[in-house]
Amino acid sequence: MTHRRAVAAAFAAGVAATLLVTAIPRAQAATPVPYGTDPLAAVREVYDLLTQSFAGTVNVNALVTGAINGMAAATGDRFTQYYDPAQASQFLSTLQGGFVGIGVVIGTGADGYPEVLSVVPNGPADQAGVRATDEIVFVNGQTTLGHTLQDIGNEIRGQLGQPVILALRRPGDPNLIVVSVTRGNVNPSPSVSETNLPSHLAEIRISQFDQDTGSLFTAALDKAEASKPVGLILDLRDDPGGYVDQAVAVAQQLIPAGPIVKVVDAQGNATVFSANGHPVIPPLAVLVNGNTASAAEILSGAIQARGVGVIIGQQTYGKGSVQELFSLSNGGALKMTIAHDFTPAGAPINGHGITPNIVVPPPPPPPPIPDFAAIGARVLTQGLVGLDVLGVQQRLDWLGYNPGQENGIYGADTDAAADRFAAANGLPLPDGTISIAFQQSLDAAVAAKVKQVLAVPTHTGFLAAAEKYLLQHQVQSLTGQ
Repeated sequence: MTHRRAVAAAFAAGVAATLLVTAIPRAQAATPVPYGTDPLAAVREVYDLLTQSFAGTVNVNALVTGAINGMAAATGDRFTQYYDPAQASQFLSTLQGGFVGIGVVIGTGADGYPEVLSVVPNGPADQAGVRATDEIVFVNGQTTLGHTLQDIGNEIRGQLGQPVILALRRPGDPNLIVVSVTRGNVNPSPSVSETNLPSHLAEIRISQFDQDTGSLFTAALDKAEASKPVGLILDLRDDPGGYVDQAVAVAQQLIPAGPIVKVVDAQGNATVFSANGHPVIPPLAVLVNGNTASAAEILSGAIQARGVGVIIGQQTYGKGSVQELFSLSNGGALKMTIAHDFTPAGAPINGHGITPNIVVPPPPPPPPIPDFAAIGARVLTQGLVGLDVLGVQQRLDWLGYNPGQENGIYGADTDAAADRFAAANGLPLPDGTISIAFQQSLDAAVAAKVKQVLAVPTHTGFLAAAEKYLLQHQVQSLTGQ
């Protein structure tokens, strides 16, 4: 088995997977099966009965699609999926570079809802406050439970400039977070970046394994080593994986001659990908978390098993299966799990992940976002009572302007708080009347604070742990202890 074109999940909202894209010939004549033992005989019988005798309208394409989807689902493997011709064309188009979407990678969460594995920096979802580990509970008011990741991705993707409404469940927050994300052109940044840190350390970040990640890593490593760092930090946090050959290409620059990963197919045949050189690198610390998956786990597992670096962070995702995309005669495609990955030590990655040598506890959850009553439908005047008045009071209170009792009555305290908000934001004083424009400004201020509250934390604990380890390693090297 060769790893031809192993690809990352579609950023528009695809499945994080190690994927091989290939084509197979049109179906050839099957080996004759003795009469009575053909497992597809009943399928053909049902098809004939429905198309010939059903008292109603039958959509033949829907019958075929349903049958194929049923077979794929019956494997029990969430990464084995059928793409109809339109879905296959759309999926393949996302692999060619930029696309229209919101800029997230999703996988199946522990309770069956799609989970955001990573967010494209500065993409539409990132700007709307979506973050890794969010579960997508509703898309445009429709539940995601029980739907395939491909169907959910298709619903999230759409027309450029049009919004999609997501209801998110965030760890530690009992309330659903509802965000509107405007679809845009998503052009992921280069997958590798390099930074010089204090204390003579260098950091290289790999956001995903694209077609050119190996060569980009070479350039980043050369640049990092030019500063003669005492230690190197490789950041694989929130890396959903991608091209296996690119993970191998990076590993070959870090690991001495020997195995990198063993891939075992359905027949039990093993293919071992190995390093052949003798790289000399600074002491290495690798940062991982629960969203480090697939090809990123191959790399971190190889570094750990071969003893060339220490793994710091949290248990990784545990996505150690390989998918191949087979084109079908109807223009559709079947994405099917064909193999599983094992570390050089023989440990399975799938369902287990990589256990860090040094554990960093997860960051505390962000404070919950209040569930505000709706506003903006009418002009409010002093003395009015209503849920929209309550909504204004809730927003003013959350923003720190103290409207007094939140009772839905537009009184003197509410008007004074509105005056304070107006003065602080350069708006005309309400003077007993809260206009729709004022309410829109209030919502904009709330949205800005929500984005700040939901901003992805810097996780300085990871870097602090890595710096501590590398600097201790330097001291031990200098003292010989």
